[in-house]
Amino acid sequence: MDSNNRVFLDEIAAYMIDNEDKKLKITGRYLESEEDITVGSYENLGIARAAAIEKELLGLGIPDDRISITYSMVEGEELTEPIVFEILEASNNELEDVQFTFTNMTFLESNFKFDSDVFEPRAAFLTYADSMKTYFELNPDKTLLIIGHTDKIGKQTYNKDLGYRRANSAKQYLVNKIGIQNEIKIKSMGEKQPMATNKTEAGRSKNRRINLVIE
Repeated sequence: MDSNNRVFLDEIAAYMIDNEDKKLKITGRYLESEEDITVGSYENLGIARAAAIEKELLGLGIPDDRISITYSMVEGEELTEPIVFEILEASNNELEDVQFTFTNMTFLESNFKFDSDVFEPRAAFLTYADSMKTYFELNPDKTLLIIGHTDKIGKQTYNKDLGYRRANSAKQYLVNKIGIQNEIKIKSMGEKQPMATNKTEAGRSKNRRINLVIE
């Protein structure tokens, strides 16, 4: 990060600290050619880029409940704007603020077969699962909550059930394949907590996800 970027982040942090009625949304962008690149537990470079900036801003004093991150894929061969910042009203709760932290991690539908609860974890999930197993071995009193989410296509009852089945499939994988022995609870929010608009396929694909919360 060069000095100009550092000054820019300092200015954003100062603004957010002075305006407690605002929230900051950070969108990390990535090229289609970068689609299969993962960084640690992050499933794409967009999430990784946004998370890196979020970490810098948290270090500058912005409370974590006033920053949310997301991602978007960009067509073409050149990425001229890898990070996009949006200042929002704190009272705007239309969309769910999704987290990508160790204790509150989100994984995409790409870990499942299309319209199915068959769980096929990708590299980022496996990296996270290994770290989580070590954490649970050191913290036997901690529990895990897995929440299934869907888009708004189809009947609400079907989506609620699909979210539950996907959460359960992830649980069975963590128990039987990874060997996690801590208590794991599951639930489904179905289509009720979208993180993006359901009016576009890109938005719907973000809404089809599972959320793992360490409690």
